[in-house]
Amino acid sequence: MKVRALVVFISLFLLGFQLPRTRAQQPMGENRIRRGPPCWVPEDLRLTPEQVEEMKSLERYYLGEMTALRNQLRDRRYTLRRRLMDPAVDPSEIRAKQKEVLALEDRIQEKILDYQLRVREILTPEQFRLWASRKRWGLGRRLYLRRRMGVIRR
Repeated sequence: MKVRALVVFISLFLLGFQLPRTRAQQPMGENRIRRGPPCWVPEDLRLTPEQVEEMKSLERYYLGEMTALRNQLRDRRYTLRRRLMDPAVDPSEIRAKQKEVLALEDRIQEKILDYQLRVREILTPEQFRLWASRKRWGLGRRLYLRRRMGVIRR
């Protein structure tokens, strides 16, 4: 009886150590987008009901377009990577694919700027200052560092 209880206790103890580790690992292919509250909260910004509706519709529109562009970018980067690994592929074809990737990155940056300019039109100046203080601006750290280190050249 003592041996059986000891085995059960050790099994539960080891299982307890295993669960947190398995939860910490992210499943393959899962999107790594930060899942948190949106960058604007109506109560914090003191938005009017009209502003709330405009912001929600703008966010839906923006996210729909950005999802499509990011999927295209991911596919083009994958194709570029595959062609880089294949020694039989012509270098001009690789350069053309790189230009497509850069063009898509530029389109994404233009969409981000369009979104930010549209938000400026919706919010009052003091609301916009509060919104902007919570927002990360620009290219993002990864892309900035890659360009700075010379990985992406124009």
